[in-house]
Amino acid sequence: MAVALLLVSAFAALLFSMSSGMHFLRNSFFLVFLAGFYEEPVAKVRSRTVGMTEFADSTIYGKFEVTEVHRNVFYRDGMVLLRSVISPHIIAKLREKLTPRSLNSMAEDAFLDFNVYSNLGSIAAQFFDSPGTETENESQTVQFAKDFISIRFPGALSTGWHVDFVECQGDLPANYTRHIWLRFAIPLLDNTSAPVILNQSKYVAGMSKHEAAKYWRGELPFRIETRFDSLGATPVPPLPGVHVEPSTAVHISDLHLGDAVLFNPCLWHRSPLSEAGRRTASLQPAFAHSSARLGTFSEPGSCRHGLHFGDPVAKSKSCFLTAFPPEARIRPGTQIDMPHVSAWGAAANMIRYLFWRKSARNQGEL
Repeated sequence: MAVALLLVSAFAALLFSMSSGMHFLRNSFFLVFLAGFYEEPVAKVRSRTVGMTEFADSTIYGKFEVTEVHRNVFYRDGMVLLRSVISPHIIAKLREKLTPRSLNSMAEDAFLDFNVYSNLGSIAAQFFDSPGTETENESQTVQFAKDFISIRFPGALSTGWHVDFVECQGDLPANYTRHIWLRFAIPLLDNTSAPVILNQSKYVAGMSKHEAAKYWRGELPFRIETRFDSLGATPVPPLPGVHVEPSTAVHISDLHLGDAVLFNPCLWHRSPLSEAGRRTASLQPAFAHSSARLGTFSEPGSCRHGLHFGDPVAKSKSCFLTAFPPEARIRPGTQIDMPHVSAWGAAANMIRYLFWRKSARNQGEL
């Protein structure tokens, strides 16, 4: 299996080097890209040393204060735009660390250190401690849960409407902070777009009064356990039992280096369209409160945590590293064993990375 996938990747590399405008090739490998999200049942353990890159220096990240306005917007709409969270210089240096391995969850040391030692854990903790949440007034210990890097190219198929089942335990509003993880979208390119997300309040407005009441009480299961990738960038997803107006879909198209969008991954969302011939690229880490427990959709992704339904995420010492408070983080220089990405994921990452490199060269970014 692994040899066959490597041959596929090599063939893609050869074809890719022959042409700069092969949109059909990008679309042909879309299923291979998706295959990177599905892992084989067995993976080898990779031993690694945490905290040895420049991104583990917590002093380079400024303190970001979450305001009452930020909290109100997030828990009303399920998303909030946070400006100037991190220095643009740091994000630009992080982008230089892109490799085929870094395109999947927690596989590259620089990105792992960034997610664990930056100020993102502190920001997540401030939202977890908001009035009206399940975790209000609790000890705010935050675990880095997972990440991925989303890259979309002009002319290529986009990821269609979906919810992140692993990060949710139902059709839940943002304040159910023991049952959802908080997702950031951090642009790796300047002047780019965030994922297109359904506004939480407008989404609920399309429900019946009875169902809306159950939604705000956190009683709704997943509305439909599927994705709409085959539909592409439709204005809104065709969801049963709820009327979704086109205005429910929120497009944030003016993200700059250092900005971030925080959103509820239980809300339906899709990848942004690449406009005016530009790519979109973002790092999307998710953070869980230490009291969160693993939900029904517990596939491990790229890091095989070995947990089962109902287990606290903090039980895994290598896959859910503490990101806040700083004194509880893993000590830099500590060696951990972390299972690595499958052969499918490696092949998908190699192909995506080839497209990234060629597109970046064409636009003078490399």
